[in-house]
This record gives sequence, structure tokens and C-alpha cells, in this order.
Amino acid sequence: MPLEKNMQLVDANAISRFILNDHDELTPKATKIIENNHQE
Repeated sequence: MPLEKNMQLVDANAISRFILNDHDELTPKATKIIENNHQE
């Protein structure tokens, strides 16, 4: 199954930090990555 041209992947660690909100330094970075990972 081929990937779409504009498909972007997010690392599982970033997803974990976003969901768990458990790291003072990495959670905001993960949130920024996930919130800005959208197509217009």
C-alpha cells in the first residue's frame, strides 16, 4: 500500500507525551508538532 505524497508521520514518543502530558519540557514540543500536523 503506497503512502500518500503529503502524508506526515508522528513518532510514537511524541504521541505519548501529548496524551500523557507527563514531561515539562517535551509535552509542549509534542503538542506543537501534533497541533501543526494538519493539511490545509
